[in-house]
Amino acid sequence: MAEKSDYGIIYHRSKTGAYGAIGAAFALFAFVFVVLTRDGVGGVPFSTDLRTMAVYLALPFAVALLLGHVHHAVSKGPTVVASKDGITVLYTKPPVGPIRWAEIKQFVPLRSNGRPCVGVVLDDVEHTFSLHRQDLVPLIRAARRKRAHLRISGKMLDEPLPTVIRELEEMRQRYSWRRA
Repeated sequence: MAEKSDYGIIYHRSKTGAYGAIGAAFALFAFVFVVLTRDGVGGVPFSTDLRTMAVYLALPFAVALLLGHVHHAVSKGPTVVASKDGITVLYTKPPVGPIRWAEIKQFVPLRSNGRPCVGVVLDDVEHTFSLHRQDLVPLIRAARRKRAHLRISGKMLDEPLPTVIRELEEMRQRYSWRRA
């Protein structure tokens, strides 16, 4: 759950996807263990093809799932802070922000490589990029047809994206001179 206070809103990582991937990795490890240590199950012998697939497909996939998600599952601390000054993204190296509310035109839901994101549409793109170009680099994606200029990963937010977008839009309208 996001922490709400007079200062603003503090978002943390959504860890459900990481826990699910780690669970799937352990299920694959169990499958590989059974296939490699036994001759068969219930009187049905394992084929050499199944053993080969377990070694060359299931085992590397399980290791990749585990290594790719264990850092996300054990990481602690806030990821995004929305305060009176603007939005600060803390999960990037170095942290990005604050992106002032007056520089933001709107927030839109996006999908980047199939993953949900919060898109930040800037009002004056050239001006904002000229001021904060090096700071904003971790949030800029490949130059394609853009619905948003900056993207905040949905897995870094512990609330559903429609709720996050609604809360951020309310804060933008409250603390910016710009109204919808």
